[in-house]
Amino acid sequence: MGYKYRSGVNANTTKNLMIGPGAIFKGFSDPNNFGTLLGATSGGNTINLETEWHVPEIDGTIGPLKGGRWLTAANATLEANLLEMTKENLLNKFPSFTESSYNADYAKIGHEGVIAPTSYDTIAIVGEITGKDLPVIFVLENATVKDAAEIPLGNGQEDVVLTTTFEGHYDPAEPTKIPFYILYPVAGSPVEPPVAEEPVA
Repeated sequence: MGYKYRSGVNANTTKNLMIGPGAIFKGFSDPNNFGTLLGATSGGNTINLETEWHVPEIDGTIGPLKGGRWLTAANATLEANLLEMTKENLLNKFPSFTESSYNADYAKIGHEGVIAPTSYDTIAIVGEITGKDLPVIFVLENATVKDAAEIPLGNGQEDVVLTTTFEGHYDPAEPTKIPFYILYPVAGSPVEPPVAEEPVA
């Protein structure tokens, strides 16, 4: 008797594979306007949604009860490893800093003593899926940078990246709506309708 691997591979497997880390845009509004490209990345990008749930302890049960829990916290983030050390990416990395003119050769990026507010924008990762004509788009709303302002410059023998973690923020008008969504293409390549045969005379 011979054995074979058991797996979930099926006829549609190769039509549903994500290709690459995707491209990151700032100022996304819709699939016809991705916004401004932040540039090349190195080491991949990560989307994360951390959630917390309340599970009440109900007498007479020995475990979680179906339908007996509710969402109490959700935090959506996007970690990008930006390879391009542009002025715009530095301003993203330091959201409380502003740009001003220093002299004819330099722009100054620094803090002006203001502790609030900070700037928010819509960040999106646009990626490709095999078998789809349209890209998949991961969207983080009301995003600003939350991680430490650290820029490891390395020793010249490794890539220098701006590891930048964007965090979505809730809209006061919808305080329980998670500021993250996915635009997933509903179809692949359009199928041409069959050509009707001419009736035989």
